Amino acid sequence: MRRARPWTLVAAVVFVVVWGLTTHGKYSSTGDEPHYLIVAESLVSDGDLDLANNYAHDDGRLFGHAGLVNDGHARPNAAGRLESVHDIGLAVALAPPYLVAKHLSALVPDDVLRRFRMTHGLFTYSLLSLLMAALTAFSCGLLVHVAEALTSDHNVATLMVLTVALAPPVLSHAFLIFPEVPAFAVTCGVLYVAYATGRARFIDLWLTCAALGLLPWFHRKYSLFVIGLLVTIACAQAQTVRTLSKGRLALLAASFAAPIVLLYLWTWHEWGNLAGPQMIESTRLSLSTLPGGAVGLWADREYGVLSLSPVYFLVPAALILAGVDLWPLLMPAVLLFVPMASFSEWWGGFCPAGRYLVPIMPIVAVGLSAGAVKARGFRYAWLVLALPQIVIAAIVWQHPRWLWPQNTGTNEALQRLGAFGRFYQGLLPSVRTEGGALISNAHLLSGLAVMGVLTWLALRARESAVVRGDQATLSRAVR
Repeated sequence: MRRARPWTLVAAVVFVVVWGLTTHGKYSSTGDEPHYLIVAESLVSDGDLDLANNYAHDDGRLFGHAGLVNDGHARPNAAGRLESVHDIGLAVALAPPYLVAKHLSALVPDDVLRRFRMTHGLFTYSLLSLLMAALTAFSCGLLVHVAEALTSDHNVATLMVLTVALAPPVLSHAFLIFPEVPAFAVTCGVLYVAYATGRARFIDLWLTCAALGLLPWFHRKYSLFVIGLLVTIACAQAQTVRTLSKGRLALLAASFAAPIVLLYLWTWHEWGNLAGPQMIESTRLSLSTLPGGAVGLWADREYGVLSLSPVYFLVPAALILAGVDLWPLLMPAVLLFVPMASFSEWWGGFCPAGRYLVPIMPIVAVGLSAGAVKARGFRYAWLVLALPQIVIAAIVWQHPRWLWPQNTGTNEALQRLGAFGRFYQGLLPSVRTEGGALISNAHLLSGLAVMGVLTWLALRARESAVVRGDQATLSRAVR
């Protein structure tokens, strides 16, 4: 009898860890979060997107941010109404649970909340934060199915999904009111339908196409990303797609394209352009930003994912070991990474490191799983890097405020690790504070050398596997 899949255990572990993280203190309802929630408040209370009265009446207190000011997060649209510069999909999706959370919060007596140093507004926010954590946990459960289907090894699948889920940037964003969590969930859902369902049913394909079409409403930066995910599922389910009638293919195409077309038509109507309110005065994407952003997203000592997740040094090696089997997954990763690296604020603003890379972390988890089943040396390297990873995660679990960089050129969590942490921090550049002086940075070259050695070892392992005539489990699963 086949062993039961451990996705429920993984989901439970992820949820409990994230919940524990939030109980140890964090920046509650800060950054962009309250500005998403004030749109939800306007929807449930006023039935509109006009935020002028909501800012004026200090509605931020209703979700734990009294004294909330506009501060550039809203501006007059083409009709003169004060509307959010953020895309409205997240606020619309959160409006029903936000309304429920407000009512539940109102039922709790004031003296009970005071015991936990909370207000009704903070409790409302906390309930929504737990909802985001639950969505992340459920998505990680789906991801276990995907990794197991591609590797036929449930132990590897469980370990690699937990490796990704319990480390930044997933861990550090799992409880935040940002569009990254829904994007992470959609990515996991797409991979599940593509690889873990065998021959997908039409209803699964239709729901997937609809979810991909709606995702850019959460943030238009996903407009290219969803095209890549659509190509991924089309490649993985090519045999199923070829059997569909023209009518069903047309329905799938319309379900994907119609929401995106409507988004840009609505944007033109509201803001007079197609790029959105944040691009009215000038473009914020530049090829000149790409080199620094590409290095910074991965290796910056404050804002890069390697700063708190050294296990990601294994990503190039994992891709080499996986070979052509995971090529369909590279397109969405590139279509998200390159625009975000080209963005003038590639670090993501006031938020934990690696915010923009959260949606592609499920792809990274699949890649790590593939590498682990292909080469014993990869598993040893993962074990070596997982040890400091566990230490870092344990520290930030106790002190989540250290996850928020302060743009000082140092990483507080690494500083607290003593000599080891300071040594590791020295391997990484401070791209944002040091500007474009990247090539001459000896620290950066040292870090890249580590990644290069791991990649070389992966190439040797792959060549040895070819000589031995090994048939990759991953290839059999994909075919």
